[in-house]
Amino acid sequence: MDFINISERTRNRWQQSLDTLARLLGIRAAAIMRRYPGGLSVLLSSNTAGNPLVPGMHIATMSGGTYCDEVIEAGQPVHVQNALDDPRWRDSPMVQAGFVAYLGYPLQLPDGQLYGTLCLLETRQWPVSEVHRGIVDDFHGQVEETLALAYENALFGAQQDTLPSAALTVDLRGLVARVNRRFSKLWDIDVDAPGLVGRPLAEVRALLADRLSDPAAITSILPDDEAGLAVFSGTTAPDALVVPARTPGGNGVHSVLLADGRVLRRTHRTLRGEYGRAWGSVWLFEDVTAEVRAQEALKRSEERLKLALDAASEAHWDWNFETGELYCSPRYYEMLGYVPGEFECTHDALRDLMHPDDLGEVTAALCLPDPAVSHAVAACGVGQFEVQFRLRTKDGGWKWMLARGRVLARREDGSPARVVGTHMDITAAVSQRLAPARSEELFRGIFSTASVGIVLLDRFGLLVRVNEACARMLGYATDEMRGQHFSRFMHVDETSPAATTLAGLLDRTQTTSRLQHRLRGKDGGYLWTDISASPLEGPDGEVEAAPAIIVDINEQRAAQQAQEESERRYRALFENAQVGIFRTRISDGRFLEANGRIIEMYGWTDRAEFMEKMRSTEWYVDPEARGRMVTTLLRRGEFRNIEVEMRRRDGSTVWFEYSGKLDGDTIIGVAQDVTQRRAAEAARQRSEAHYRLLFEAAADAIFLHDPEGRFLDVNEVACRRLGYTRRELLTMTPRELDAEEFAEQVEERIRQLREEGSLTFESAHRTRGGTVLPVEIHAKLLDFDGKPVVLSIARDITDRKRLEQALMREATTDPLTGIRNRRQFFVDAEREMGRAVRYGRPLAVLMLDLDRFKRVNDRFGHHAGDAVLLGCVQACQQALRDTDILGRLGGEEFAAVLLETDLDDALVAAERLRRAVEEMDVPFSGQRLRCTVSIGLALHMPGDTAFDDILRRADSALYAAKEAGRNRVMLARAVNGGVEDQNRRWSSGGPQRGAS
Repeated sequence: MDFINISERTRNRWQQSLDTLARLLGIRAAAIMRRYPGGLSVLLSSNTAGNPLVPGMHIATMSGGTYCDEVIEAGQPVHVQNALDDPRWRDSPMVQAGFVAYLGYPLQLPDGQLYGTLCLLETRQWPVSEVHRGIVDDFHGQVEETLALAYENALFGAQQDTLPSAALTVDLRGLVARVNRRFSKLWDIDVDAPGLVGRPLAEVRALLADRLSDPAAITSILPDDEAGLAVFSGTTAPDALVVPARTPGGNGVHSVLLADGRVLRRTHRTLRGEYGRAWGSVWLFEDVTAEVRAQEALKRSEERLKLALDAASEAHWDWNFETGELYCSPRYYEMLGYVPGEFECTHDALRDLMHPDDLGEVTAALCLPDPAVSHAVAACGVGQFEVQFRLRTKDGGWKWMLARGRVLARREDGSPARVVGTHMDITAAVSQRLAPARSEELFRGIFSTASVGIVLLDRFGLLVRVNEACARMLGYATDEMRGQHFSRFMHVDETSPAATTLAGLLDRTQTTSRLQHRLRGKDGGYLWTDISASPLEGPDGEVEAAPAIIVDINEQRAAQQAQEESERRYRALFENAQVGIFRTRISDGRFLEANGRIIEMYGWTDRAEFMEKMRSTEWYVDPEARGRMVTTLLRRGEFRNIEVEMRRRDGSTVWFEYSGKLDGDTIIGVAQDVTQRRAAEAARQRSEAHYRLLFEAAADAIFLHDPEGRFLDVNEVACRRLGYTRRELLTMTPRELDAEEFAEQVEERIRQLREEGSLTFESAHRTRGGTVLPVEIHAKLLDFDGKPVVLSIARDITDRKRLEQALMREATTDPLTGIRNRRQFFVDAEREMGRAVRYGRPLAVLMLDLDRFKRVNDRFGHHAGDAVLLGCVQACQQALRDTDILGRLGGEEFAAVLLETDLDDALVAAERLRRAVEEMDVPFSGQRLRCTVSIGLALHMPGDTAFDDILRRADSALYAAKEAGRNRVMLARAVNGGVEDQNRRWSSGGPQRGAS
């Protein structure tokens, strides 16, 4: 009852009345008691001699009972004339206190709650006369009326904040007394509700005028004289707290047209306090745009109905009371899922289809015969009618119908002879109207059924409520956590920041908070969680508590750390490579990625400046060289070992040897500075005298052979590297020396040499011990003593190959499962989406998440979890095609892109994959681990502009599959033409088994 405010003026009036009553009745004590959970407390007490009742005194419920307890239990007045004559009261604590006579009344509120009692006590026998009883009855009635008024007034303030309308309350001085939170939002003004309180009505009028289609209309919407609408000269009943105002419009309702096209309904009321005196006014504003539009549409519909009841979108019926014939149009059957004519359209058949709760109203409105009488009900005498009711469909569901009709002909006695009408399916509109109630019911169930942790903290940081999911997450029972301070469950390093955040939410310096914290479980271990919190306001607008949503991200953090470690290793290889590595855009040559070596090769020192200003297109000595490289790239998808002369930043020139691959609209490439090698070759060409010195002193293997394939000379490096003597190598041919996969290419390379004069390619030599040695060969056709010979310089590229493979592996594959990592998956997926868009081909995306994977790690350890992940990947690879793209996005989450796959094939493939995971067995430490997978499926739609659009829908479908019970495939929702349609959903699978 704390919310009921008894004014000081009322208290003084009651005090005077109690004193007068005690003197008039000649009794020792008169008091007004107030109910509290453990008994009663004295609110007011008469100033009479010997009265032991003092305001503020608590009187607990006593064994043996008190007079007031009897009043409360009986719920009606109780009179004890002499307790000493009544065996029931002889041992009562009240008699022991000296009070042997009592007259008490219950004080009740309008809703039936007990506020307290009116208590009259005497120390001697007290027979109450009829006159005195009437005086007490009058005083009791006045107290209850005043309590009712205070109760209604208290409720008014709380109700105003919960109104669906925007409310503005102004006192008699013309100052704003209260504004609810909806007011500023509805009028779209920058000043919030607290900022309007205390302002003159004229300032508010100026703020709102700018929002009207006609600013001058503000004078009729908020007229000057309405705030002070007067104090009516006549008397008003005390309980008339809110009455219609006497506005110029008549009934206090006014339509308001805003500049943005919205329509508001304005309602004005005068507010009254004690004795019916006006203390202010309240204006209520409600957005009725949709209602106005609906009314306009309804009016147009009624006009069309008068002209043609047989509208194509509505069901039409025609009832002839003279012949008993009832006609239903084909649309009538279709609305209920029947084939036209599938059932006989009679009034009995319609009665059977109607919902029992609607039958009475429909019987009266639609002129259905009452079984109790032989003629139509009297209500059919109206000319037009309209009614809403439910009909059962063929599949057993219910559809809401709006029936409109009119009487076309009457009999001589005035009863209808013929009635026609239409039925309109309004199920969607009714569902939309009922949606808020369902949402409210759903919200009440969220706390107890949510799969994430939810807690409610009061202003002191105590856990007021804890749901089962949160308690289970930390290993506690809900009762063990309830009432505890939040710091008990937090890591010591994070308690202080969390306390600061909570204080900010409670004092409104923060509106929301989302942080990651470690929570301590009952077993002493820590769990990483994502905690989102916001302030919760009470009816008075003050922040009462802070709800927090807690999500377990322990596995996500572990996966993130693993991903960061993988990225760190890749970056280390990338930056420390002794060759230049880069990614450039084909269109303009802009560098998207570049390691330190390539920046150094170009002569730059500042990385940021290099990435901002460097364009590879501007640094070719031969401007056409890049065009030839790009042509080769677009034709073959890659180019290898192309030597190009480039300019450095200081103006000097160097020779780079480029190799690269096409990746979407970019080039991923490797570059080596081959300036020295080219200088050495040029020197060998300029001076034959230096030939042998360079031949033998070269760091690379050198071979000289004729076009027919006979070796003419080899240097010492070739002998030492391959393990053969010079004599043995001179008896061999390039075909015999090359590894098997390259031996067949010898003739073709010699042919290219004859045409082009020089050639650079990669090959592999077999050593005497059988080892395969990767080499890069630069071959040139020379004129040697008048004969054509081939000079081949073979460089050992074992380290480079190992580095390239390591870089490619680290950059594209997941270290645990060996499939594409997140980065490579998105690269390949974007490429395939581009191809699908370009050629108009179907494409499907699957999002997969292992069900309850955390249980495997918790029960068997992370090694078991890794084994399950590997088993899942193997099952997926067996279930998918080689052309499909499979990747690990992190933790137990995977994704797959199905190429050239429409809806039906995608559903079959997804179900095949789900079944493969469900049926797999993973051996681990003598056990067979099993798990299931939830799958979200989305298709490429015409409106998709990026791969993320499809993946986001697949992720939503995955979440729906999890919510529906896991181990199933769920099809995503799609957006077509701006209207969201529910696609088919495919759900399969059963109970989960095994360790997962």
